[in-house]
Amino acid sequence: AEAVVAFLQHVGLSQYTDALLRTGFDDLETLQAIEDADLRDLGIPAYDAVKLRRRLQDAGGPDNGVDLDEGHPVVAFLTDIGLREYAEMLVHHGFDDMETLLEIGETDMQDLGLKRGHAIKLRSK
Repeated sequence: AEAVVAFLQHVGLSQYTDALLRTGFDDLETLQAIEDADLRDLGIPAYDAVKLRRRLQDAGGPDNGVDLDEGHPVVAFLTDIGLREYAEMLVHHGFDDMETLLEIGETDMQDLGLKRGHAIKLRSK
């Protein structure tokens, strides 16, 4: 629990410490696995949910076994259209091949925190 407390303080989201610990997100590995539905259920606003996800990614997410080099088709595609910043998150959330990525819905993009303009750009490609 101490690691979660320290992490949340470090990233400026300590106001959610009690709620996260109370619901069992008491270690960083578990916190890494938190889902969008969990964040909503805890009453964490979308902008803070996105911030939390990005800080968790920056801290080094769990190894999902996917190689995210420029040769990965999803990474290459997102890089080509100027959206490389979303590659790790999208692959981590199951959009790990082009067929799946091309089926991404508006709600998925919104839940994952894609900026509106970026969502439009992704959909139009």
